[in-house]
Amino acid sequence: MLRFRYFFFVFCALGLLAGCGFRPLYQKGNEETLGQLSRIKIAIIPNRQGQLLRNELLTRLTPYGAPDVPVYELKVSMDYSKKELSLTKDSSTSRTQVILNASFDLIQLRTGKVLYRGTEIVTADYNTLMTSPYSNLVSEQNAKNRLLDEVAQNIKSQLATFFTYHKEVN
Repeated sequence: MLRFRYFFFVFCALGLLAGCGFRPLYQKGNEETLGQLSRIKIAIIPNRQGQLLRNELLTRLTPYGAPDVPVYELKVSMDYSKKELSLTKDSSTSRTQVILNASFDLIQLRTGKVLYRGTEIVTADYNTLMTSPYSNLVSEQNAKNRLLDEVAQNIKSQLATFFTYHKEVN
């Protein structure tokens, strides 16, 4: 009886998903969306962290190399902020949060029109130790690298969703 309920529940869940218009973003037959992503030129992003974010975006959006004839340009600006989360009895910080705010514009090169504008705000925490400044530096860099990876994936997802639902843009 338990097995029947399980199959009934799965069948109903699949029926609800089909009824609401859900379809996987990277499903077979959706190569057009991936093709649109590969035609994006990614503009230079200032400073070292910007260079790392640009490299992540290049890897995710154009894995086979930069487009010969780009149709779109992606311009990204970003900034970090830090926030102390936890204080010890002697008023020293024991946990810090790094916040990355990235804004981006997808521009159609032919017309110069902004097709899509988005913002990503992501956070990462790390422990800080008063006795070890080097480990604090390494922990902060690790947190920033995690944020860059997450922002690149989120930007790719937003752009893929945009191209999936706006097929007339070309």
